[in-house]
Amino acid sequence: MLQSRNLDDQSFEQIMEYVTGRLPWLCPAWTDYNAHDPGITILELIAWYKEMQQYHMNTVTPALQKKLLKLLGVVPRPPRPASCLVSPPRDRRLPPLARLESPQGVCFELLEPAQPAGRVEAAYLAGSGGLQEVTEALAQPQLAIRPFAEDGGAQLLIGLGDCGGSLRLWFEIDDQRPVPRNPFASPDQSPRVLQWGCAGASQPPQVEDGTNGLSHSGFITFRFPADFAATDAGRGLPPRPYLTLRQLDAGCEEEIRLMGIYGGYFRAAQQETWANAQWQRLEPGMDRLPLEDAVALEGGVYLFAREGEGLRFLPSQRAWEEGGLCLRFDPAGLPQDGEPNLLVVSQDALRYGQLMFPSTGLPEQSILLPVGERQVLPDRLRLICDTLCPDGQVRPALWECVDDLTACGPRDRVFAYDPVREQVVFGDGAHGAIPPKGEQAVLVASLALSYCGGGNVPRDCALALADGSTAGNTAASGGEDAQSLPQAAAEFLRSLEHTQKCASEADYERAARETPGLRVAAAKAIAGFDPEEPSGRSHLPVVTVVVLPGSSRVRPLPDARFLRAVQEHLERLRPICTVVKVVAPTYVPVGVSLQARGAFSTQLEGKIREAVERYLQVGYRGRAIGDPVRRDDLAAALMEVEHLLGIQRLELRPLGTGCYADPRGDLQLRRNAVAYLGALDLEIR
Repeated sequence: MLQSRNLDDQSFEQIMEYVTGRLPWLCPAWTDYNAHDPGITILELIAWYKEMQQYHMNTVTPALQKKLLKLLGVVPRPPRPASCLVSPPRDRRLPPLARLESPQGVCFELLEPAQPAGRVEAAYLAGSGGLQEVTEALAQPQLAIRPFAEDGGAQLLIGLGDCGGSLRLWFEIDDQRPVPRNPFASPDQSPRVLQWGCAGASQPPQVEDGTNGLSHSGFITFRFPADFAATDAGRGLPPRPYLTLRQLDAGCEEEIRLMGIYGGYFRAAQQETWANAQWQRLEPGMDRLPLEDAVALEGGVYLFAREGEGLRFLPSQRAWEEGGLCLRFDPAGLPQDGEPNLLVVSQDALRYGQLMFPSTGLPEQSILLPVGERQVLPDRLRLICDTLCPDGQVRPALWECVDDLTACGPRDRVFAYDPVREQVVFGDGAHGAIPPKGEQAVLVASLALSYCGGGNVPRDCALALADGSTAGNTAASGGEDAQSLPQAAAEFLRSLEHTQKCASEADYERAARETPGLRVAAAKAIAGFDPEEPSGRSHLPVVTVVVLPGSSRVRPLPDARFLRAVQEHLERLRPICTVVKVVAPTYVPVGVSLQARGAFSTQLEGKIREAVERYLQVGYRGRAIGDPVRRDDLAAALMEVEHLLGIQRLELRPLGTGCYADPRGDLQLRRNAVAYLGALDLEIR
């Protein structure tokens, strides 16, 4: 390991002691070393300066820390805005980037156009017990229904209104479980098989499922067949278009808990766009451009044509047409090579004409961007600067924001943003190009601000449009401030504890628990163990991984889909020449005979049974698959039961194959076995 050298190894007093000790050898005539001597004063000044130099040379600056972390492949995460869903008034059409503001001044912007959409008018659950309306239950906040919990042939009917040829619905799912689900690897991955249908139609709908089979909240988009129309669904219901849902395969994990079905929800982010830049590709002859986002509609717009390695400003005029507001311009000279040829820069109405700055043409110049308590989103920050092109002409060009100017070349059109000083910083000509001198040399092309971590507002926080009309919203989440250097370094150190390949049994267990899209309650890796061998031992390099799904069912077992997902995940991480087998655990019944002192009651008997079953559960106080059933540990767990005064006798006995009693009275299990309570003989005196 490299040892860092301490460069600040002398204090001011030590430096002066060394210097005055050398004076008799360097200048014998110098005999007055007191503080009033001018020569001593000069030496003290030099000693102070040397001490300060040592301090700065020994200090690892934040810039140096950032470079060292980058060498390790660690880049601190930039700030991230919070996001939520909003439900504006149904009769309103809102463009992208339309703003909604809370009473506290927190601004949100739509990320997509909001248009009048279909709605959910009713919901019914049809099963063996008949037809039950669940519309009111789904309208209650924090209340979930389990449409497929008890009846495997149950059907959910969703009555729609004004659905048209397609419809996007938001499904609110309660996915909070003791065992969290790992993120899905793909949108097609699902722990269960669902079947969507259209009542009375000849074909089922085309479905784009963003919930991974109703595993988490998200959008599902339906495209309906042409003959989808109002019907009673064959059950005497009020005539409506009805979506139907059946569960063909429940899987081995959690059951669906549905909390709500909503139409008219749209994505929004906690941000405030001051400038927005978008590339467009116009066909020959097109001389007008419709304005689509709120910043362009309400603010000012600049047009730039792509020209060589730079841009050319295009004069334009606003005009109202049948389709709405648009820009008219002269398209002469637009390149037609199949690539985007027009850059549209729109700026907020309050800042139009104010986001243009002069350039001094000097190295390391800076531009002040006062943003207050908000943070600039670096990935949304771009400038259009006058640029010296290779042909010797100065043209506007698009410049990008980078994290480190010292890693750039002399002709790179880049700049950096300093969030502490709220400044845009340009290069010095050796690391990053310099904009030539000019009065209007720098134009902010794209800029978005956010409160980031402060934008995680609660549900229904009274977001209002510019005209005062309010909109509902879900709880905003995901907002994070920029990651600091100490946080990035600590995250890197934590990452060193995990490997990307499986070498030890602990690596296999960790990798199995992290299988994408699954709830893995427990995993046990057993090297050299093969459950298919009679003796359980294998002379081949085999690792058997026993997995247990996260489920509320009694004695849950993984299904084929679950086992296959874990197997495929471990196959990518195992060493070559190693065979990996993923299997389900074997459940073994055990008997417990207990003679204890206490006041006998049915309630006490139930608590004792619950304590025994809880002790046998995998995960209870670190209990793992294959762990023996120890009599002393069980006795300690039983003594926590209220009103149980003492244990006089406790015996364990095997009730089947897969376990045996050792001389101490404990039950030893096979390495892939899980014990459960098969019989309880209880005597309370």
